Amino acid sequence: MPKNVMMTPATEYDVITLYTFAMFSLLSGEVVCTKPTEMEEVQMRYDDFVRILSKDAEIKLVCASESYWPQYPEDKWPWATTLNEYRDYVALAVRDVPESATADLQVMTMSALLANEEIEEKYRLSRVRPKLFSQMLLPF
Repeated sequence: MPKNVMMTPATEYDVITLYTFAMFSLLSGEVVCTKPTEMEEVQMRYDDFVRILSKDAEIKLVCASESYWPQYPEDKWPWATTLNEYRDYVALAVRDVPESATADLQVMTMSALLANEEIEEKYRLSRVRPKLFSQMLLPF
């Protein structure tokens, strides 16, 4: 590589937030589920998010100091997989993922997902956004 060429650093994305939005994509109803289990479907959508985000730039998958986790009252939990089952699945997926010191990485990851036109066109995350904001971002 020539001496004066600067490498652009890889864009970091929070793995747990990506998984959470893969879960939320199930709620939009835009894409028919094709996998035998809910978590296999979530994994497929997570992998698709990563593929789409890495099309135009190098990415680095990391764990943020804070991440978005789906949070609903137990009696209104919208998935077949319980919160504990989901957390166990994600814990296995991230056990070898490095941690990031980037502040608000979960917010940047969420913003990148919601702003990505290909992801929006395919998964319609905007359909679940109002519920997401009311359930996840408000402090009460």
